[in-house]
Amino acid sequence: MVRAIQFLCDAGIRQFLDIGAGLPTSPNTYEVAQAAAPEARVVSVDNDPMVLLHAEGLPAKNGAIRVIEADMRDVAEVLAGVGELLDFSKPVALMFVGCLHHLPDSDDPAGLVARYLPALTPGSYLVLSHATGDFAPERTHETSAGAAQRGATWVPRGKDDILRMFNGLELIDPGLVLVSYWRR
Repeated sequence: MVRAIQFLCDAGIRQFLDIGAGLPTSPNTYEVAQAAAPEARVVSVDNDPMVLLHAEGLPAKNGAIRVIEADMRDVAEVLAGVGELLDFSKPVALMFVGCLHHLPDSDDPAGLVARYLPALTPGSYLVLSHATGDFAPERTHETSAGAAQRGATWVPRGKDDILRMFNGLELIDPGLVLVSYWRR
C-alpha cells in the first residue's frame, strides 16, 4: 500500500478512494498520501463498526479526509458518499487493498470492481491486492477453513481469478506479482 501510494503521488494522483479500508493503522492511506502530497484527498470506505469507531476523529483533524460507512458492494451508495470530497472529472486512485478476498465468489469480486470503473476518468489508477493460494495451497486452505469456522470469509484466489479483477486494464510493471516483489 505504501509503495503504491508513493508511486501514485509521483504520477500526479491527488485523490484516493480506499475501498474496504480496514482499521486505520499507521501508516495508512491518508498519512502516506499527504506526506507525499499535502493537498491529497482521501476517502476511506468500510462497513465494519470497529473501523468506523476508530476512524471517527480523522475528518475533524483534516478536511481532506473522509471516512464513510458503506458496503463496498453498494457501488451507488459509495460513489454518492465520496462525491462530496473527490472530483471524478480528475484522476482518482481506486484502491482495493486486502479486501476482495473477504468476498465469496457469489459476490463476483471482478464484477464489483468493474462497476466502479465507469466513474473513473482517464489517468486514474486501480490498486488491488489479494490473497492467493498459489504458493501454499494446503496452508491457505486451512486458514480459509479456520476463518469460515469463526464466521468470517477469506477466499484466496489464483492468479487468473485475480487478473480478471483488473477487468482488462493495462498493468504497470512489474504486473501481477507477490506484493513483496511489487516495486520494492
